[in-house]
Order: sequence, then C-alpha cells, then structure tokens
Amino acid sequence: MTPVLPTVTPGAGGDPVRPTPAVTARILYVPFVALLLCFVVGALVVPGQLDRIRGAQAAEEHFLLAVSMISSMGTRFGDEDYWPTIKSELDEACQSARLGQRMAERAGRLLAAKGLSREAVPYLVGALDENPSYELATETAQAAAQCGDTVTVTRGYAVALRLRPDSPEPYNSLGYYYAVQDIRLQEAESLVVRAIELATRTNTSALPVYYDSLAWVYYRQGRFLEAWQAMQYVPTDLAEPIIDQHRLAIQRALLDESALREREEGASEGPGTESAPRETESGEGAGP
Repeated sequence: MTPVLPTVTPGAGGDPVRPTPAVTARILYVPFVALLLCFVVGALVVPGQLDRIRGAQAAEEHFLLAVSMISSMGTRFGDEDYWPTIKSELDEACQSARLGQRMAERAGRLLAAKGLSREAVPYLVGALDENPSYELATETAQAAAQCGDTVTVTRGYAVALRLRPDSPEPYNSLGYYYAVQDIRLQEAESLVVRAIELATRTNTSALPVYYDSLAWVYYRQGRFLEAWQAMQYVPTDLAEPIIDQHRLAIQRALLDESALREREEGASEGPGTESAPRETESGEGAGP
C-alpha cells in the first residue's frame, strides 16, 4: 500500500513562497536602470550647471573689479586713460553674466550715477532690450538726455509710454526735452498738453511743472503771450531756479515785443514831412 504524504500549504504554516529568479532579476533591474539614468543625466547636466555658476561668479568678479577701479579713480574716473580698462571689465561682466544677474542694467546705472551718461547709455539700452520696464525706460531716457542723444531719449520715453500709457510724466519729459533742444515743437506741444490732461485727473501736484513745460514750448515757438498765460498756472513761490529763469525770459520777450510794436506804430503814425522844393535851373521861373 502506497503511503500518503502530507500536503504542505504555502503560506499556511508551511514554507514561505519564494520568488522565482526571473522575478528577482526584474525587481533589481528597475532601480538599477533608474540609478543609471540619474548618473547619465547628472553627467550631462551638472557640467553645464557648473559652467553657468562659474560664469556668474566670473561676471561678479569683473563687475566688482570695475566698481573698485571706479571708486579708486575719484575725480579722474572720466580720464580716457582709465575708461578703456573699466569698460573692458564691464564688458566681460556682461558677457559672462547669467540673465538673472542683469549685469548690463547694473553697469548702466553705475555709470549714470557717476555722471558718465554717454558711457552709460549703451549698457542701459542693452538692458532695456533684454528686460524692458517703466523705470529702466525712464532712466535710459534721462541718461540719454544728459548727453543730447535725441534718438535714445525718444526711444526710452516711447517704451515708458507703451508700458504705462496713462502716466503723464513721460509725455511731459519728452515734450520738455524737445523744447529745450528747440526741435519738433508741434509734437512737443501735443505731448505736454496730453500730460496736463492726464495730470488733471491723476496728479494735480505736478501740474505747475507741466504748465512750465508748456510755457517753454510756447516760448520756443515765439508765442510769448500764450507762454505768459501758461506761466500763470505756475505759483511764483515755487522754489525752482529753472522755472524762475523761464518766467524771466518770457517777461523779457514780452517787453521786447511790446517795445518793438510801439516803435513800429510810432514810425507809421508820425507827422509826414514835406519834400524839399526842387531847385530850378538858371533863368527858369525867374522874373525879369
């Protein structure tokens, strides 16, 4: 008679179920592949990231060196012997910098603060192209105005107006700049009038300055009476030397114009003079 062997139920008090070798290989293969992918990605990404970090550090070093040179130059900063070296450091900083460092903007503002507007403008323009903002646009235009760069002044304020079309300040600043330069006076008038319209609704405290700009536009156009009328909106106690100079110039122009008119009217209304008698030839009209 064949003996009956007892049955063992896996998991029910018998031997545990062991995974097959194929299952074990698959379980170990997945994390191995994931780890390998991490190494590959790291090998590709980390060097690039390190290069960017090194570039950012190099940019800061070049910029700080330029700042140090500027500080040590003092009043000699503008000398042509020093500027090429400083410019070289700033250019290296801009070329090595990452986008978030905004190195061109920092360089431009640094130079503008030192009064080197002409040198600052190219950096500010480059920064404005990369990261346009209202503040940077107005700073670029102001720096360009200091060195008479009309193209950049117009461009800077145009960007500011595009970003904030309801702000009166760029309208007034651009119009006044045109008046100072004695160019594009019709456009200057339209710009300042627009600034006054906007300021009437939003910023009445700036209206006296804007009316002074309008008065100066009229003065440049030779419309002295209208200039004087616009100046009546500017308080006489406003402590601004340039406004006082404008008021005085308009007053003098009005007085000169009035004196000229009086002379012209006096000449045209004066008593007529008789013509001298014609001298007769010998014997003509003579009595016997």
